[in-house]
Amino acid sequence: MKKIFTMMGICLLMLSNGSLLQAQNDVMLQAFYWDVPVDAANNNGHWWDNLYNKADDFKEIGITGIWIPSPAKGNWGIYDMGYGIYDHYDLGDYNQKGSVETRFGSRQELQSMISAMHDTSNGKPKVEVYADIILNHMYSSDEDAEVNPAVKQYVFDEAYRNGQQYVPIRPTKSYGLLKMLRRATITLNSKVFIWIMLLLTRNAPTTFR
Repeated sequence: MKKIFTMMGICLLMLSNGSLLQAQNDVMLQAFYWDVPVDAANNNGHWWDNLYNKADDFKEIGITGIWIPSPAKGNWGIYDMGYGIYDHYDLGDYNQKGSVETRFGSRQELQSMISAMHDTSNGKPKVEVYADIILNHMYSSDEDAEVNPAVKQYVFDEAYRNGQQYVPIRPTKSYGLLKMLRRATITLNSKVFIWIMLLLTRNAPTTFR
């Protein structure tokens, strides 16, 4: 077993072009938690202001980066924690879903907070800000649905194009294909892993069967 781990270490060094990996002297803080305080009665989010006021404290204790929640407008307006996205481009600018601000505040408050974290005047260190960007947690409603008859026709009709009949593309068939590909990927990854382990023990086959 010791021999295997030694060989794995050598392979990792080779993959990194022979250069030793070095640790960074960085500390990232998760700068939010679920259901952070919000003044829902007045549609006022104040979390960005809270972080703005703590910028100097973070720098003093050695925080070099903060992780913030998704700043986009959520489907539940002022109550949304940012993980039920309604509009990726609304960072607290527009009156949508019952409020202008998000649960965390306005766009201006977000920008002010980032500026405070990045402020290096008088020798202060910089705190990087990393936003959790959620691309696949999209919510909407029927009235917001985009009307696209061409796509609907292509997907659900008889797939008759230029005098030739094609097999219709349907979601159930696509889902089955994805499941099949997923199983194939798992199988392939398992074979590659076994091959690597055999290589490390000097008994690697030349081909897969």
